[in-house]
Amino acid sequence: MINRRVSKFLVAVAALFILSTIAYAFAASITVPDTNAGIGGGDINGYIVNAIDYTLDTDPTNLDSVEITLNTAADEVQVRTNGGAWVVCTGGPTTWTCSLGITVLSAAELEVVAITNVP
Repeated sequence: MINRRVSKFLVAVAALFILSTIAYAFAASITVPDTNAGIGGGDINGYIVNAIDYTLDTDPTNLDSVEITLNTAADEVQVRTNGGAWVVCTGGPTTWTCSLGITVLSAAELEVVAITNVP
């Protein structure tokens, strides 16, 4: 009775050993190509707005646009007034024109965001 149990146990262990060896052989045959990975850091330097020039609409109570000049070139500039929607500006790389379409009386705050895309 004990021999039969021992022999069944040995057969089961042998079967597991064979299956694990086959699984290892398949796993060992997988080839993964070389890749690059990493992490880095860099300084974030701010822009300086050298000039802000507003253009009035034909109705002088409205601001049509604003022209801003940055101290260094940017790839994209957006502005918003009074916490409203961001407006994409045109021009560049240092002088940008942005449409406003707000009244002179409501103009309380101008926010400028400028970025340079680094490849």
